[in-house]
Amino acid sequence: MRTALRRAGLAASLLSALLATTAQADSTPQSLPFAQDWTNTGLITTNDSWSGVPGIEGFRGDNLTGLTGADPQTLLGADSPGVIDVNANQAAPNTNTAGGVTEFQIANPVVALQGSGTADAPYLKLYVDTTGAQDVTVAYTVRDIDGSADNAIQAVALQYRVGDTGDFTNVPAAFIADATTGPSLATLATPVSVVLPAEAEGQPLVELRIITSNAGGNDEWVGIDDISVTASAAPLRIAVDDVSLSEGEAGTTTASFTVSLNQPAPVGGVSFDVATADGTATAGSDYAARSLTGQVIAEGATSFTFDVQVNGDDVVEGADETFFVNLANVVGAEVGDAQGQGTIVEDDFPITLIHEFQGTGRASPVDGGFVVTRGIVTAVRTNGYYLQTADAEADADPLSSEGVFVFTGNNNVPAQAVVGNLLEVSGTVVEYTPSSNPHQQPLTELTGTAVVALLSSGNPLPAAVEITAALADPAGPVDNLERLEGMRVSIARLVTSGPGEGFIDENDALSSANGNFWGVVEGVARPFREEGVGALDVTPGIPAATPVYDTNPERIRVQSTGQVGAPVIAVDAQAVVSGLVGVLDYGFGTYTLLPDPAAPVAVEGGATPVAVADPTPSEYTIAGFNLLRFYDDVNDAGGDVALTTVAFERRVAKTARAICEYVRTPDILGVVEVENLNALTRLANAINSNLPGTCERNPQYVAYLVEGNDVGKINIGFLVSTAEVRPSVPRVEVLEVVQYGKAEVINNPNGSTSVLHDRPPLVLRAVVNAGNGASAPVTVIGNHLLSLIDINSLEPGSNGYPTTGDRRRTKRALQAEYTAALIEQFQQANPAERIVLLGDFNAFEFSDGYVDVMGILTGREAANDAVLEYVDSPVTVPLTNMSFESAEGENYSFTFEGSAQTLDHLVVNQALIDAAGALRTEHARINADFGVDNFGDDAVPLRSSDHDPVVLFVDEDGFRSVDLGLAVAATGGSVQPGNPVGFQATLSNAGPQDATDVLVSFSANAELPSLAVTAPAGFTCAPAVVAAGATTVDCVADTVAAGSAAFIVTAGTSASTAFEADGLTLSASVATTSSDGNAANDEASATAPMILYANLVLYKADTPATIVYAREAVVGFRVNNRGPHAAPATALEVSFNRSLESVIPEAPAGWSCALDSVTSSRQTFRCDRDGAYPNGGNDVLRFRVRANQSTKAYVSAEVESAAIDSLPANNRQVTQFTVGLGSY
Repeated sequence: MRTALRRAGLAASLLSALLATTAQADSTPQSLPFAQDWTNTGLITTNDSWSGVPGIEGFRGDNLTGLTGADPQTLLGADSPGVIDVNANQAAPNTNTAGGVTEFQIANPVVALQGSGTADAPYLKLYVDTTGAQDVTVAYTVRDIDGSADNAIQAVALQYRVGDTGDFTNVPAAFIADATTGPSLATLATPVSVVLPAEAEGQPLVELRIITSNAGGNDEWVGIDDISVTASAAPLRIAVDDVSLSEGEAGTTTASFTVSLNQPAPVGGVSFDVATADGTATAGSDYAARSLTGQVIAEGATSFTFDVQVNGDDVVEGADETFFVNLANVVGAEVGDAQGQGTIVEDDFPITLIHEFQGTGRASPVDGGFVVTRGIVTAVRTNGYYLQTADAEADADPLSSEGVFVFTGNNNVPAQAVVGNLLEVSGTVVEYTPSSNPHQQPLTELTGTAVVALLSSGNPLPAAVEITAALADPAGPVDNLERLEGMRVSIARLVTSGPGEGFIDENDALSSANGNFWGVVEGVARPFREEGVGALDVTPGIPAATPVYDTNPERIRVQSTGQVGAPVIAVDAQAVVSGLVGVLDYGFGTYTLLPDPAAPVAVEGGATPVAVADPTPSEYTIAGFNLLRFYDDVNDAGGDVALTTVAFERRVAKTARAICEYVRTPDILGVVEVENLNALTRLANAINSNLPGTCERNPQYVAYLVEGNDVGKINIGFLVSTAEVRPSVPRVEVLEVVQYGKAEVINNPNGSTSVLHDRPPLVLRAVVNAGNGASAPVTVIGNHLLSLIDINSLEPGSNGYPTTGDRRRTKRALQAEYTAALIEQFQQANPAERIVLLGDFNAFEFSDGYVDVMGILTGREAANDAVLEYVDSPVTVPLTNMSFESAEGENYSFTFEGSAQTLDHLVVNQALIDAAGALRTEHARINADFGVDNFGDDAVPLRSSDHDPVVLFVDEDGFRSVDLGLAVAATGGSVQPGNPVGFQATLSNAGPQDATDVLVSFSANAELPSLAVTAPAGFTCAPAVVAAGATTVDCVADTVAAGSAAFIVTAGTSASTAFEADGLTLSASVATTSSDGNAANDEASATAPMILYANLVLYKADTPATIVYAREAVVGFRVNNRGPHAAPATALEVSFNRSLESVIPEAPAGWSCALDSVTSSRQTFRCDRDGAYPNGGNDVLRFRVRANQSTKAYVSAEVESAAIDSLPANNRQVTQFTVGLGSY
């Protein structure tokens, strides 16, 4: 977003402001005797300020170790410059878990130390002047002031060094293996009193360090009290020192011996004689003999220089040679060391060129061997320099390196190590692998070095080898660039694959770039973390089938300040860095380019922030966001960091802006790394009140947070939108928020127990409401699992675990198994429960080969022979990790050492997948691609965290508001069997949204096997279903946009097709999973009237005699359909005179007869045919006539139908007869 120049300037201004306002100390050396206790509570009044305490400073010790339980006796590094630390005016050591250095104003005030994940090795540093002193005695009392339930093994050590550079020296007699008791005890006071070694005597500056470390378990506070440094006055002594130098190949070299007093000479001075004497070296040939008498160190002076000339030669002596400088006739002082030894270092060795001991493989062929080599100084660091063979002496093998790093130790680089100088250097070849990371290849170094000779100066540097895309091949081996180790290289254009690293000052919310970043040669794809363990991992016990990750060898680390005097380069990811030229180092498992201070580096472009899309009206959103140690400005007891009020307000505003502008105020926002409910509520209020000025809506967030067990006081919470979607109905109705597993413990191998969940899972059950009255239940589980730190550590473990890695892997596996069991419990209790998992899982979407955390949680765990810590997942209905659904190149939420990766996941269960119309995720690109220096920049909403937020969009069909309607019309007029029939159905959607899962059903009231539907685009129609006198067809579409579309319905008929009397009716209906606001127009029908031809013929079938001599007679009529069509509504009407006693109809199958009408003279029966009377139908209908006396019967009959009868004359019959004669 900004140029590197501007960013570096901002970083410098912020850093200078920080140094000017927050870190104050007094490091003036104090004369002896020196004493300090802490009864005066006014000495320390401000956090991180020691300005009121002469000669003492407190430090966090961040850079001394990264291990837990480290022995403080072994932490001897300089810790330069160190992080000044003191938490002022505290009062509760039992509940304060901050770590570092703290002033406790308790009954007996004291300054105390406690290790933590940040304060790896806190210490007090004392500055004393021991000039003129001997037997320097350091005394203090170590007090256990922590009466909490914590019970750590809190070791305390004492160290010293002379001067202000170099490593410290441990004082074994002062070591306290455990300065605490407990649990719940705070009574132990351990006195310490030791005499420092003689080298600490008579020095203008001696630095003392009282130090502890981050202990295993929960650390305890140990007070350092009653400090005193005393000494006795030393007698005046004279001594001469030892000198070592190389003789050179010609000419002479001066060996300067210093004759010194341990304190200024008194009145009259100190006199002495001084002279050389042979040892194995011979005066004349090896050095020039010299003697002086009556030399004086004058009053007030402390030293005298005695120079001896050493003769150079190119003779191989085979060993160092010595001579002596002796003092005699000393007057005015005691003699301390009367003999100095001069060592003429053998420098006439055969030259081993760099490529000869670098070799062509990963390790040197002469590892551990002593060599003398020659090369041009190409770069200088604070702890060494680089040599490279001159181009003229380089070999022709492209696989052997011509460069090497010469290790000298911090601030110990020789004066001859100037870029361009051609040096001869001796030393031991070492393949160095740092103990902090054994899982990487070694770096070839020269150690124990000495400059044999400065051969020339101002030499042109060897030509830089360009690292091209072909050379940095992603498919190449992990040591593909070993051939260039220590050499000058260049990269024309490097594309940053991750953001620039830097420093964060938490309590002031400031940041600055440190100049370190990662990238790939232009043309090489961005690297992503891949499945499996690293190719160089040496963790024991990894199963053979475990996938192996090549660690992305295409990555190149740039340490822009690696060379002395080089400027900071600040970048974001996706920037193009051109003009890189410098030396190639190796560290952090990656080849590292250290640019020349004057390299013409230019930075172009970089990542741009990207917001997630606004949800559609039918979507609701659930997001996860790691807020990065979101502490408030209240100094609570415990492990929090209290921000200044200004700093916290700045963090709130920046984070609120990020959520509003780029995360789009999701309906449910799950957050991790939040201190407490106060911090989260103040963030919610800032968003609701539009504090940033860029919030497009007021979500009316309500904060929910339940504190867990984390010693750093970072917790899981939710922001839930309660803005009304309709009167008195919130967008999200919270049913419950429950934390699970806070009291769960791990049963350790040694029989102890430890907390399982630092941040226990937090479950939110809620209902999301829509404005149209629809709603959707959802269960959201917030997670923040144990980090990946030390997952493959080989350091000795605690609590009975063989290694720290074993302990960490076990805890990660058990955390995942617990939460998986919780998911299984929920799904078994309610298979329809819709579940979403979110948070920072500190795990990849695939197995890392150590513990398959996400596989355990989703029921898709890695096989037993493919992972180190196997867990059989209790989940029986697998869940889906939405990370797998991300577009290529977008599946990351975090970048680590230049590799993009996903740690923040959204996981959904099958019930939600089945219920939702669609699911998708997006990342707000505001953090993972942006440099640390953006953190403190209020002008941009970038890098408020190191994780990108991820948002789940749930498309809920019921949230769509639509108005579907149907209209049906017959398009072919009337219906005639044997002719085709047609209809048109018009489907409309009056919106406002697209309708989803639309079903249009058609039903015709006739059996029409050939009925076909021509549907509009987007619809698919099933084959017609013919049954029970009807024909149905269903057509479906995923979505129907606003507008209208027509269906064409056609069918062929035959002459025998049976139709209803009133014609063919086509009915249609429409349904959708969306909310249809007007159901009244969802059904329609139309009828095509029928045209049928049927020649019905009526015959006399049973004709009684003219006179029937009986009381009963039967008269029958035959009905025949000569077609050509079936005759719908066929009926026979038969009329009889009223004088008959009774008439009883006898209807054949398929007919039904009943008295239809009666007049004064006639009675008429109507017989109806069931359904259409088929062509060829032939039935006889009889009537039983009865009379009790002779009666004349007059009968008339007529058949009719709804069809058109082409010959109606044959539709009528009449007959008459007499019945009832002879009945008496």
